[in-house]
Amino acid sequence: MHITRALATRSALERAKGMIAHDANTTVDHALTLLRAHAERTGSGLTTLARALVTGETTTAEVLAPPAAPTH
Repeated sequence: MHITRALATRSALERAKGMIAHDANTTVDHALTLLRAHAERTGSGLTTLARALVTGETTTAEVLAPPAAPTH
């Protein structure tokens, strides 16, 4: 059971990296950096974000959007 979940998680992450790499015209390694940064900014886990991208709950445009400027 755990191996199935681990494979599903890895699959979602690999697909999400590919989606970001494609839409941002960048490398898969840089796509992972972008995913991690967005997950940190939004307080979501990397796996949760990857699944949301794959299922269409989140778009690559949301992940690739520049961070909002802090308000004072």
